[in-house]
Amino acid sequence: VSVLSSSGDLGALQVKVDFVGGSGAFLGRGASVACTSLVAGAMAQFNRQTRGVNAGFITMSGIPTPGPILSCKFKSRENVTTQSFRVQVTDASDTGSQKVNPPPFVGVNDISRLD
Repeated sequence: VSVLSSSGDLGALQVKVDFVGGSGAFLGRGASVACTSLVAGAMAQFNRQTRGVNAGFITMSGIPTPGPILSCKFKSRENVTTQSFRVQVTDASDTGSQKVNPPPFVGVNDISRLD
């Protein structure tokens, strides 16, 4: 999952990643979901929901945009593409704690098959 727009450095970002396909699930439960922050130096928290993952990041040094923010493991019997997911920004602020409006555009930009 990446911030795909150039929105300056972000101090905080919260996103919701939902699976909109037929069958499949993120691996892990609750806060033990199999997701990893790709933002160096950021504090990150993840929480698996029924059809998705909530992710939150905060950093004093800034989240550079555009750029990757997280990677998660997902299991499905169907062919999964980037279009199988919908990402919603629920909160975004700059390094001065000011709300970013419009919010950055965030999306699933890469799918890798793990065997």
